Amino acid sequence: MKRDSRFELLRIISMFMIIIFHFDYFGQKWRVPSIHSFWDYTLLSSYLSLGKLGVYLFIMITGYFVGNKTFPISKSLLKSCSIWLEAFYYSVGIYIVLSLTKLTTFSFGQLIKCALPFMTDQYWFVDAYLILLLLIPFINICLNQLSRRQFFYLVIVMSFLSSALTPIKSVIFST
Repeated sequence: MKRDSRFELLRIISMFMIIIFHFDYFGQKWRVPSIHSFWDYTLLSSYLSLGKLGVYLFIMITGYFVGNKTFPISKSLLKSCSIWLEAFYYSVGIYIVLSLTKLTTFSFGQLIKCALPFMTDQYWFVDAYLILLLLIPFINICLNQLSRRQFFYLVIVMSFLSSALTPIKSVIFST
């Protein structure tokens, strides 16, 4: 399939939004105790929604490209394995390089976390994306059986559940 520059631009924008979110969330923690005004806090926390929006854009782009076509289980497995191996390679490789250059302290426990990032909840998005890729063949079969009205109802229900359950999950599981 020929690449469409509009989707590539949307991917770049969503990556940029996720990077801004990570910079704000992980890189600006030192500023939080020194924030005294409402406007400073609002500006600092305004970047947080960009991360969610960037993730939603990635999922929507994936859905757009695989939603209307037959996506065989073999292709789903192959793509999932490829992504898993890539994440494994970079996770372990970066940790070993950081350990060898003494930028982090080596421990076998941390190496295991890097070697099994999907079992230790290191990379939640990769986990979720792999599950999505594995389920796409079955999701497509189910969606093709729905009428237009049933599909609309499904979108409404899923939108409500994803927006309503997020705050509930945050309250329940944050302790």
